[in-house]
Amino acid sequence: MSSPRFDEVRCLSPAGFHFMRWTEWGEADNPRLLVCVHGLTRVGRDFDLLARLNAKSVAWIGTSMGGLIGITLAGQPGSPLGRLLLNDVGPTLDAAALTRIGDYVGQPVRFNDLEQATDYVTAISKPFGLTSRAQWRAITETVVVRDGGGYRMHYDPRIAVPFKQFTPEAAAAGESALWALYDAIVVPTLLVRGENSDLLSRATAAQMTARGRCPGRCRSWIRSPAQFFHPAFSIPPRVDW
Repeated sequence: MSSPRFDEVRCLSPAGFHFMRWTEWGEADNPRLLVCVHGLTRVGRDFDLLARLNAKSVAWIGTSMGGLIGITLAGQPGSPLGRLLLNDVGPTLDAAALTRIGDYVGQPVRFNDLEQATDYVTAISKPFGLTSRAQWRAITETVVVRDGGGYRMHYDPRIAVPFKQFTPEAAAAGESALWALYDAIVVPTLLVRGENSDLLSRATAAQMTARGRCPGRCRSWIRSPAQFFHPAFSIPPRVDW
């Protein structure tokens, strides 16, 4: 496997300048591009990156907000996305699960060392289904950053603001728009759902595989009984997509 390359671009938002950073693997001139987007990521004009790459076709793996962004992009006329994988996310999300996430996202927690940080990440992320301390440690190292003599979570705590503003009315309006975009998708789509997911219900998953402009376009794959929120792909999948 090649070594990762790290890069950044300066972006402008209403709050001022900020940097978007990403990790890139593989050959830079490979025409087959795969973009992986997690929930705690940037939005909007940051995706000008796709235009600069001038890729003819892009495969997209989206978890949480990354999946919702994938639905939005794939549902547009002339979208460059050629394949879409949605990881435990869909147009309809369970309100109780969103409340659960809002209870810990954005909390001003600090840790004395990586072991303490790993304990915290393990506690709030048990649904991920990881089974070893080494796996939890590896995930923790990607979501914390040094801060003085300790560590803190490596994202803007203000990302929690939308969760605090969540209302049933806003959820209904968002669902309607997302279903319209989802129904417009024509590219092959793989839906991955943890067997006991509290975010993406069985009913929503079944609806996603049954509707849309392209019959048979969306396949559903139950990841693992032990993983019921955001399957982490810690074991190489064996599925054609």
